[in-house]
Amino acid sequence: MTQIQNERWLREVSGLIWSGVFIDTDEKSQPKIQSARSAAQDGLRVDGSAWKCGDPQTGEIIYRATSNAEMIEIGSMAFNYVQDCYDREGVLMTAVKDGTYTADMIDLGWPARV
Repeated sequence: MTQIQNERWLREVSGLIWSGVFIDTDEKSQPKIQSARSAAQDGLRVDGSAWKCGDPQTGEIIYRATSNAEMIEIGSMAFNYVQDCYDREGVLMTAVKDGTYTADMIDLGWPARV
C-alpha cells in the first residue's frame, strides 16, 4: 500500500506540460496555481501577468505572460491532473483490498502529464 501512495505522490508532484512549458505541480505550487486561477475568474488578476514556468528541454526558468483565460486553463488542468492521480490511487487501493491487485498495475492507468 505504501508503494501505491508513494507512486501517486511522485506522479502528483511531477508537473505538467502546458503550451510547451513546464508547470510545477509540487505541494507548494498547487495552492498558488489555484489562487491565481480564482483571482483570474474573479477579475482580480491582471490579464497578461507573468507565470513562472520552465523550459522542458533545458529546465531554465521562464516568466511567461499569461492571459486570465490561460491561467484558468492552467488551474483547471493542474486540478484535474492531481485529482486523477488520487482517483488512480483509489482504484489501486481498492484492488489491494479486494485481492485483485497485481504488481504490474502500479505502472498503468496514471494520467498523462500533457
